[in-house]
Amino acid sequence: MGDIIAISLPILLPFILYVALSVIGVVLERNHEKQLDEREAKVGGFPILDLDNVPGMTSESGKLVSGNVVMGTGYLKQLTASFRTLVGGEVKGYQRVLDRARREAQLRMVESALAEGAHAIVNVRFETSDVGGVKPFSEVFCYGTMVR
Repeated sequence: MGDIIAISLPILLPFILYVALSVIGVVLERNHEKQLDEREAKVGGFPILDLDNVPGMTSESGKLVSGNVVMGTGYLKQLTASFRTLVGGEVKGYQRVLDRARREAQLRMVESALAEGAHAIVNVRFETSDVGGVKPFSEVFCYGTMVR
């Protein structure tokens, strides 16, 4: 019995660790998505436009507002994505992280604009960049002109 445990432990331990960390990662992602949904509902209907001016809208002043976030993928997503690169195709794990990052950056921009009394944000743009060298961290930067 002791021999079976000694042989199977080096095999099972990494598998158990992988499953446990995967579950933790999924729970954390779902919690963040739930928070994003709640925050988006609070600011729902706030005009965010990619136009530089809106017909019929007049404003007293404009000011640059922005929001940014840096998100990492985690080693387990990297491992899964590296398998995907062998056969090609869409890497859904990374796509989900970038979607959350875009939503977070936009919400931070909107919350900043609302705190300053904005009525709308026009000429909204997104920028992305890789941060951190070997480790895949992505920054998403969202900016626009708030108008009052």
